Amino acid sequence: MPLSDLSRATFVQYFGGLFEHSSWVVDRAYAAGLCPEHDYPETLSEAFRVVVEQATLGRKLALINAHAELCGTPASGARLSGESARERSDSGLDHCAQHDVLRLRELNSTYRDKFGFPFVLCLREHNIEGVLRQLEQRLDNEPDVEFDTALQEILRIARWRLEALVR
Repeated sequence: MPLSDLSRATFVQYFGGLFEHSSWVVDRAYAAGLCPEHDYPETLSEAFRVVVEQATLGRKLALINAHAELCGTPASGARLSGESARERSDSGLDHCAQHDVLRLRELNSTYRDKFGFPFVLCLREHNIEGVLRQLEQRLDNEPDVEFDTALQEILRIARWRLEALVR
C-alpha cells in the first residue's frame, strides 16, 4: 500500500518514532496533505523538513529538548526511545572507555550551559571519536547557528530512521 494511502492514525503510528517523542512533526506533515509524490523516503523527509522549518521557535526548542544527552536522559524527562537506545549502542557509546565517558559528560555539560539544550548528533554517522570531535567543534558555534545545526541533525536522524523503516 502506498504511504499516501495510509490513514492519518496509521501514518502517525507507523512514522511517529522518527522524531524523538515528537510525533507532532509526522502528524503535521500528514495534515499538510500527502500525495503519491510522498511515497518515497526522499520526498517524505522533505515534507517533514518543511514542518520542522515552519514550526514555532517553542516547538523547535521542544523538539531539540526531546533528545537525550549522549550520556543521559531526555531533557523533557521522557524515557530514551528504543531507536535512540539502538543508535547509541550501534555507535559504541554504550561500550566506550571510562575516560571517553567522562569527557563526553564534561563536554555535554559545557554545551548545555552555553546553548540551553542538549547536544544532538546523528550517531549513525559517528563513532565515539567523531562524537567528541563534533562536540568540541560545535562548542565554538554561535547560539543561533547551533540551534539550526541541532535541527539539521534531528532531520538527519529522522531520515536514517525512515530509510530503515521503509526497507
